[in-house]
Amino acid sequence: MSQAKTHQFVIQFESEPEYLRAEVSAEHDSYDVTVSYWNRIAEELRNTGHRKLLIVEMIENNIEIRDAFRAIRERDRSSFEGVKIAFFDMKKDHVPINSFGAAAAAHLGYEIEVFSNIHAAKDWLLAL
Repeated sequence: MSQAKTHQFVIQFESEPEYLRAEVSAEHDSYDVTVSYWNRIAEELRNTGHRKLLIVEMIENNIEIRDAFRAIRERDRSSFEGVKIAFFDMKKDHVPINSFGAAAAAHLGYEIEVFSNIHAAKDWLLAL
């Protein structure tokens, strides 16, 4: 298990046999926080070689939709090429914006799904 901590967020990584688990926590989300934590996750994926990723987000205040779209649009997609991503947010009221973000990302070629149940996220991630 490894941990990355900045003044904006904390990520705790767990390298499971079949996937990388990234737990992200912060008080506030923003364009800068989102870009920073996705960059850190991309780095960890390169280091571990995992092709499956479970993100568990625990951010109190969600990102603005325009900032989420900008972060997705500007991301270097090669960092997540061939990576299956299951996204679970502990805050149920964040599901609509997360679903929008996942749809935008999928349109750009990401393999990503948003879940409101962590067990469903793991089941989808591990399905062939």
